[in-house]
Formats: sequence, C-alpha cells, structure tokens
Amino acid sequence: MIYDKETEKHFREVTSSIDGDDVETFYKVKLTYNLNQHSEVRKKFLVATEKVDSWIVNIKNYSDFPDDLEKILLRSILKGKEVISYTSFYENTYEALPIQSHNDSFYEILQFRNRKIRYLHTIFSFIINFVLSLFVGIALLICIPFVFILNFFFNKGPLFYTQKRVGFHGNEFKIYKFRSMVVNAEKEGAKMAVKNDARITPFGRILRVFRIDELPQILSVIKGDMQFIGPRPERKVFVNQLNSLVPFYGTRHLIKPGITGWAQVKYKYGENLEDSIKKLEYDLYYIKNRSITLDLRIVFKTVTTVLFSRGV
Repeated sequence: MIYDKETEKHFREVTSSIDGDDVETFYKVKLTYNLNQHSEVRKKFLVATEKVDSWIVNIKNYSDFPDDLEKILLRSILKGKEVISYTSFYENTYEALPIQSHNDSFYEILQFRNRKIRYLHTIFSFIINFVLSLFVGIALLICIPFVFILNFFFNKGPLFYTQKRVGFHGNEFKIYKFRSMVVNAEKEGAKMAVKNDARITPFGRILRVFRIDELPQILSVIKGDMQFIGPRPERKVFVNQLNSLVPFYGTRHLIKPGITGWAQVKYKYGENLEDSIKKLEYDLYYIKNRSITLDLRIVFKTVTTVLFSRGV
C-alpha cells in the first residue's frame, strides 16, 4: 500500500479495512510506503516491489507522486499486476465510499453518468413509487382503525407523530409516523433513538417491530417530499452537527430522502453520530451507483426485513 500524510490511527483503520475485519477481501497488506519518507528509504522499498501482486494507492494529490515510483507502478501494470486506488478498493469490497479516507470521495460522488441510464432509472423510480404508494396507502387505511383503538388503551396520546426533517436540496419538510414513544419524549432536548430506547412504549415497540409506525410516511411520498428509496431524512439539529464533522455530509441531499435505502439494509440501527457517519458511506455509494438493479436489491432486502421482523 502506498499512502501520504496519515495519522497512526487512520493508517491502522485503512490497513484493517484492506486486510478485512468481518469481510473476506482477498487482500493482505505485506508492504507499505509513506510518500513523506526519505528518498533513501524509497530505494530500499522499490527493491522489494517485485514480490507485490497488487498495489493500493491512497493519496490526496497524484501530482505529488514520485517519478521513479510511478514507473514502477506502470511496469507492474504491464506485467499484469493490479494497481487501484483505495477508494476503488473500498467501494468494490464494501459497497460504500470511504468518506473518512480522503477528500477525493466528494468529487467521485459527483461523476456524471449516461443520460439514458438516468432516464430509465427515473421511469423505474416513478413506477416503484406509484405501485408501492398504492399498496402502502391501502395498508395504512386498514391499520388506522386498529392502531387508533389499541392506542387508546395501551399508548394514550396522539395517534400520529410529526417532525421536521431535512430533505431534497437541504429543504425541511414534515414527516408523519404512528407515535411509538411516550408523549413529550424529547422534553429534555433532541436525542437520537437507540435500539432499546426507554422512551418507546410497549405498544410502540410492537409497531416498530413490524414497521407499522413507518406507514404514514406514505403521505410525504404522495406530497413529493420523499420517495421510497433514498437516504433516510435526518433532523436539522443532527444535520448541522454532522456537517461540522463531515464537510460534504450535505451531498446526501442531492436526491430526495427515502423510506428505505441502501444504508438501512446494509448497516445496523443508527444510535449516534458515529453510526450516522458510517451510514453516510452507504448513502453516497447509492447516490453514485443508483440503478434499477440496486433499487431492486433494496426493495427485496426491505421486504424480507419486514416479513421476518429483522432489525435494519
């Protein structure tokens, strides 16, 4: 692996992701080189390169690449060896973008794609939204009287819960859900929900297990504020915090937020800002690689999650 200025902690994280913690990457870091090392060190490094099968390059500015090292990599390519960027490795292996690696991920997310492909995906998204709006709308109408009656006995208070979320182009909109928490759950201030949140009522927990509390979000889809597949909308207070931690967090607002998404089916339930940053890797991957195939994978995973009551 070739890299430039990195902290020891970040270096260990990059090396660990290449070696693979929970995923078999089929890579093993055997040799590393820091571009900031003395040229004499580089000479010894170049002697050992014949034993390297694949190169993974993780630098911010390729113009800083030494000429002699560039020639070595070119010879490696001509010999049939693999030379890839760390971003490409991470994207292909983890189906996410390494947002905490280097700033180039921001520019890669804005790559243009074939207009015909985007046109077909737009048509497909319209069909998905129309068909699912019909089915989910019917399910909502069927559930309302049952939830209303049970709510009266086991979850006294308002039937619906509304909250402002940040959506398309950073504009706020109102989201609707069946209330699953106690009344005035945030009287002490905004707080992210956790998996076994004490604020969730016993009846609300049942609603969450079967995702019934999410059904009213169909109203936001019908209004045009949301779509079925996309990044989950977050509250402005958390968006502001995340923007300060990740300068291009707002990139996820390039498309409309969704009821379900790639981050929801690939990552655990988000309980803190660190989880939100990790989910951003998957959101940016989706924005960059949106396709009919990827949408179908998300729909399939979402359906199986609901049917088998698995956590997302």
